[in-house]
Amino acid sequence: MLDELRLNNTAFLITDLESGETLESHRPDERFRSASLIKVFILCAALAQTDVSGEVPCRVVMEGSELSELGLAVSSIDRLLYMMTGSSDNGATNVLIDLLGFERINGYISDIMGLKDTVLARKMLDYGAIAAGKDNYTTASDMMAGIKEVFRLGGAKYLAGAKCLDRLMRYVYHGCRFYGKAGDMQGAVHDVGVFAPCGDDTGTTGVFAAFLSEDFERAVPACGVVGLRAYEIMCARRKGSRSGGLRVLEHGNENYVRPAER
Repeated sequence: MLDELRLNNTAFLITDLESGETLESHRPDERFRSASLIKVFILCAALAQTDVSGEVPCRVVMEGSELSELGLAVSSIDRLLYMMTGSSDNGATNVLIDLLGFERINGYISDIMGLKDTVLARKMLDYGAIAAGKDNYTTASDMMAGIKEVFRLGGAKYLAGAKCLDRLMRYVYHGCRFYGKAGDMQGAVHDVGVFAPCGDDTGTTGVFAAFLSEDFERAVPACGVVGLRAYEIMCARRKGSRSGGLRVLEHGNENYVRPAER
């Protein structure tokens, strides 16, 4: 099913989180511009190093940010984390980067998590930094480590409300809970997530899938195929799950797609 997706500019990874078994993979350790996937690691650092009930000032003027739309001058860290992951809000993300700092976030990624191929080098929508050669990077393998770390820190709820469901979830209609984070920018289209049984509130018994691609024209349907494969594996391994039919997804409905970087 996935053979035709084994392209030089695409990576994917499917892993059973319970057993640790790699079920499908292609270039899982190749570095890609992360786009908004980097927010998973910001989430990890925030959960480990802050009190999410605390409040912080939000000095953000950014078109499209919910902080600007709602006129929020102060927000709880908890709310910022939901905005960053659920809506992929770039303004909320930049507030969190200012709060934590590049050094602390990258230190958590490299020193605590032991990842060497993921780095935060710029804020969201910082096109000046991109022009200067600075960008954020990750791999499919590192994304699996990031999702597992979120789960370990008790942060599954932040990934349960993802509003972009047209990638890995493209061809899946029911029978699972999905914990995920998508990202795209300037030709890059990514999505990572866990397909878990409906009763799993932690995501830890699910099947992880990652799809990272610089093949913009073919990426979205190809990502959907990877997601469908992960879902089918989850159903086969978790007896009692069924495929086919339609019902309302437990975690919400597909929402809008931000145009520049999500």
